Amino acid sequence: MSMAETHWTRLSSWQILFIAFGLLSWLFYLGLSWIASLPFFVQILFGATTGLVFMASYFNTQILRSQHRRRIAVNLAQLSTVDMVALQRLMPNHEKALSWVPNTSDVELVRWINAGLTKAWPYLKEASSSTLMVDLEKVCNKYKSGAIEAIKIKNLNLGKFCPYVEGVKAFRNGENKQICLEIQVDWRENGDQEILINVLTSESEYEVQVKDFIFYCVLRLTFTHLTEEFPCFAAVTFSIVEPVNYWWGETAIDRFSIQVSQR
Repeated sequence: MSMAETHWTRLSSWQILFIAFGLLSWLFYLGLSWIASLPFFVQILFGATTGLVFMASYFNTQILRSQHRRRIAVNLAQLSTVDMVALQRLMPNHEKALSWVPNTSDVELVRWINAGLTKAWPYLKEASSSTLMVDLEKVCNKYKSGAIEAIKIKNLNLGKFCPYVEGVKAFRNGENKQICLEIQVDWRENGDQEILINVLTSESEYEVQVKDFIFYCVLRLTFTHLTEEFPCFAAVTFSIVEPVNYWWGETAIDRFSIQVSQR
């Protein structure tokens, strides 16, 4: 590489811009000098022609932008009328599509909730792990049967990826004066969750590892007995609109390994 090429590569973008501006200014000065040497009538004709060219270019740009916006509006209007089959063809991962999006217009794609949940997930995971361990251990011991004497939760890790809220739909039930809030939860982008369970039997003790659990469902919160005082409702009912789709893997360490799936 020569000395001139080495010096050129070391120039910053601002220096290159300054050099280009200087060259253009010099060419502009030469152009004005040449125009000044022309007769007065030719100068008027040249200025009028230049102005008309700039005006025509501006109006042409505005027309092209208007046509582009109209095409976008038409495409969005056509997209709002497609059915589920067409929507599945358009989406690369149609399993994540909401089953009630094509037929409703009151579904909110709450990306801000997912953004906030992603940032707060490390702290929420740490704060809720101990509480979930206690509650899960109570539920497991409540439904234990056979030779199982006790079940203890040794460790619980919810993974580094938080649940994803696909959409939120709110509507009023006029007959019972209720407000319903439907939330579709998708928790499939994970892979490092882990629950270690100690199973105590009359003969021995087993350690079961539950890992890679995923699920997605539609949750419904029903706010009943609406009042005029804060918090404006008397009770909240929790329910699941559709059957829950879930999957997990279980491993009894050094003994067997199974995978369970329910759809």
